[in-house]
Amino acid sequence: MAGSVRWPMAAYFDASVLCQLPPDLASPDLVRLNDAATQFDVGRFVPSIARMEWIFYHQEIARKRHDAMLSSARLIGHYLDRAPLRTEEIRAADLASLVARTQGARLDAAGLVEIPTPGLSVDELVDLAVRRIKPFKEGDKGFRDTLIVKTIAEHAKRFRGHSVLVVSNDGDFSSAEVSRQWRDVGVEPLVARTIQEAVTQLEAAMDEAWKVYLDSEAQEIKKFLVSRQDKIFARLKDVEVSEGFIRGGGILGGMAAYFGTLERVREARPLEITRVSRGHVLGAHDKEGNRTPVTFYVKVAFDVTVSEYPLSNLLGGGPRFRLADAVDLRVPAVAPVLSGATERDLSVEREIAVEAWVVEDSKGTYVELEIAKIQAW
Repeated sequence: MAGSVRWPMAAYFDASVLCQLPPDLASPDLVRLNDAATQFDVGRFVPSIARMEWIFYHQEIARKRHDAMLSSARLIGHYLDRAPLRTEEIRAADLASLVARTQGARLDAAGLVEIPTPGLSVDELVDLAVRRIKPFKEGDKGFRDTLIVKTIAEHAKRFRGHSVLVVSNDGDFSSAEVSRQWRDVGVEPLVARTIQEAVTQLEAAMDEAWKVYLDSEAQEIKKFLVSRQDKIFARLKDVEVSEGFIRGGGILGGMAAYFGTLERVREARPLEITRVSRGHVLGAHDKEGNRTPVTFYVKVAFDVTVSEYPLSNLLGGGPRFRLADAVDLRVPAVAPVLSGATERDLSVEREIAVEAWVVEDSKGTYVELEIAKIQAW
């Protein structure tokens, strides 16, 4: 079967992007990303620090809304000359833990797996901060982002030789200095600023990976077809072709092989299997059980004898006459037969399309060929 395909093996999410989403993560873009990631077995991870920051972000929002709710209840009570309106009994002291539990469960439900912060050397962090290696900046900023970059780098080591997708709204994550830290552990980073951009990049990478897979699969199928070449060539003996197919040109496109008439086909010689693609021209494109639809072409050489005429006879222009002569140029009732034909032998190569099914065994090895249609115009 086809060789391995290298699309992004993991997607890492920073809090700066998660905070762009609704609190319940109900985002069509995230659903679309999760669908693609699930289909292609792409892991989704959130560094522990980013998870904590996202939860704290919503704890703060909840606290402010809770304070506003209590204030509004008291104010309306004053307007009505009564005690504050009753609100749900949630103490401010309990609010943070309740929000943390709810938001953590939502991240888990979204398939975002928390990854721990690795043990980092203080001397290493100080060195990076002093030299302002991004994400460190002036004014001792960038400590949190640096920990996230290091967390992703440590976790991504397991995906060496593949690419990973980092989703962060922090512009420093796209910098050459940060990307180098991920490349140093053997992965190629793709960076997106939004979930929507992440979906686009992930699907584009998968489209390219799928193309690579199909190309690789086509090569494997071609090897199998070549191993069955004698069977395929034998089937071609029963194929009918037209003189127009051999001559070419016209509606078939390309240059005509000759200008004249076909006198004899001395021999038809199958030469090789050429183009191979998955799917049938006007039919099946998906696998059916253990069968894969394929279309391939067989190059055939036709050794022929043709009668050709001078191009001046074929391309028109009419009869030739001297300017001094008086001639009748009206078309005669019966057109004259073209004269000056020359007979010659030549070899013409044409491709014949074959639609077939290749059958796999339980180990995924191609073991059988079922020819469905052979098409020659």
